[in-house]
Amino acid sequence: MRIVRRALPGLAIAVAALVFGAVTGDRFAYVAAALALASLMRKRLTCVSTPVQALFLIASGILAMAMDALPAEPGLADRPLRSVYFVLAGGSVLFAALRTHIHKPEGGLPVTLGLGLLVFVGCGSVIAGPVYLVGLVPYALLCFAALRAEDRSAPPWSALGRRHTTALVTSLIVAGGMTAGLVLALPTWYEHSTAWMLKRWKRHAHAGFHDGPIALTSLEGLLLSDEIVMRIEGPPGGPLRGNVYQHYAAGYWTGSRFEPQSTVHTGKPLWNSAEPPTIIRYASTESDRFFLPREVAALQTEPGRARVNAVGVVRAFPDERPEIVRFHTGPRGRFVVAEPTQDDVLLPAAIATELEKIAREWTGDTADPEARLEALQRRLERDYTYSLSFEQERIRSREQSVDPILHFLQEDPRGHCEFFASALALLARASAVPARLVTGYRPAERNPFADYWVVRKSHAHAWVEVYLPARGWVTLDPSPLHSSEARPRETTHWLPALFDLALFGWQRNGPLVLTGLLTFVFMAIQVIRLVRGGGPRSRRRGVAQSGPPAYLEALLGRLRDWGLPRRDTETLEAYAQRVAATVPAEAIGSRAQSCSAQHLLLRYAALRYGDVGDDESLKAAFQGWLASARSPATQSRSRDGL
Repeated sequence: MRIVRRALPGLAIAVAALVFGAVTGDRFAYVAAALALASLMRKRLTCVSTPVQALFLIASGILAMAMDALPAEPGLADRPLRSVYFVLAGGSVLFAALRTHIHKPEGGLPVTLGLGLLVFVGCGSVIAGPVYLVGLVPYALLCFAALRAEDRSAPPWSALGRRHTTALVTSLIVAGGMTAGLVLALPTWYEHSTAWMLKRWKRHAHAGFHDGPIALTSLEGLLLSDEIVMRIEGPPGGPLRGNVYQHYAAGYWTGSRFEPQSTVHTGKPLWNSAEPPTIIRYASTESDRFFLPREVAALQTEPGRARVNAVGVVRAFPDERPEIVRFHTGPRGRFVVAEPTQDDVLLPAAIATELEKIAREWTGDTADPEARLEALQRRLERDYTYSLSFEQERIRSREQSVDPILHFLQEDPRGHCEFFASALALLARASAVPARLVTGYRPAERNPFADYWVVRKSHAHAWVEVYLPARGWVTLDPSPLHSSEARPRETTHWLPALFDLALFGWQRNGPLVLTGLLTFVFMAIQVIRLVRGGGPRSRRRGVAQSGPPAYLEALLGRLRDWGLPRRDTETLEAYAQRVAATVPAEAIGSRAQSCSAQHLLLRYAALRYGDVGDDESLKAAFQGWLASARSPATQSRSRDGL
């Protein structure tokens, strides 16, 4: 038992060190793990004063700061630890490993294990995948076993009755059920409650997004949806592309069948950059699209692979769904968008003449493609209005078999983003400029309490990409964003924003929050134990928890005088049986005949571990036995008197 008690702290700290090394990729963590494991094979240092231990702590912190400054290989984390977390975790694990070699260090075992828990606090500030949980669970179990083995007054497992076992199993089942219920119910509850609050304090924003062919004539008004699609930390880098459409006919845009041109491996963390990457966290995994700006220069995704087609649309594999995306933008995108094809200049034959006529009227004799595009945009922004309220005009357009884009340009200058983007794309083609329609999301709402964007379904949008020989593909957005209907709210209302901040904090730093709570609970338990242990001994019915009472120590000392010391690994029950079989008969006085040492030990075990009996009466019985049971010295003097 002593060997196991000594080995448990070293094993626990070694687990914490290995997790730190796996998360950060820092090799000195494996040295700390080896140092902790070495405590299993040698005697502990007994003459280590408090000042020397303080020097160990300072040296551990300095070494951790030095290792943080040195370049290291990438670990399993999504990004490097911030310096404060690296020094906290690295210094803690090294100092804890040193403490495993010290006999009775300052603060004892709870401080050593608490230092190991700080390692998980530091590593919880990043996303490290399954290794974090794989390390945290055995660490918690080893801590529990080490603390229990250190408590000499704790009953052995064999002494626990069925009541204690049943209570333990029931507690584990209830805790597991509550945790699983919260994990399953919290996201749904969050979405419903957020939607309710936004309906209570909302400023409506109108936008449109359709997955698949866009049927302009089938829209009867866009329904506002406040459901959150994603959250973005860092600059979005522009509108986030979801679909690209090239073919227009009779009010419908369709895109080419998604045929991936390449498979890209995107699991490598973005370490080599002076600026932190932009991070997109998807609220749901219903779609297989990675909504990204066109100018993505470096990309990391979860899962760690993706498919890309010729127009730069990035999607997950059929059996996978996007979860987290990190990217950098730059002048040279990672995903090359193919040069325009004949489809990008094709006009529907039925309305080609009308579109070319409108384009000439709006652009005049301008020969420069960029100047023609600017003229088209200015005309749309000046003379057309963003609106969803044009149902009657659309019904009349359908009855007269008028193309909805021509009806928008010539009859009713009201429409939503699909109408503006479609009109610009077709007029650009009529001006001999290749153009495509793109749909996706336009980040426009920020949380006022934290630096991240909230993207909802209401932020869906449509815009145009045109090809200019000198610049390549260029993004143009003809929608009149100055319109109150077209502009989504810029900041979330304060109450939903606070609620979303709490949920987003859990989504982003769940491991850190979890380990922080565990650390708080751990420290609170230790403080309560210290307070209870330092106060006056309990006078309640049960036995005080601070250690064996004086009358038990006196009885054990008397038995030890008779050559019957209690063994380190011996339970009270087993010791009572051995005492009953070997106590010399001449050592027992007349009063002790009715209350043997065996009976007293069993009564104490029942009171200590089962709360059966009364402390005062048991104490009186012990004192009576001590008064009548003679020690060897008393017995010798009696013989000499004879």
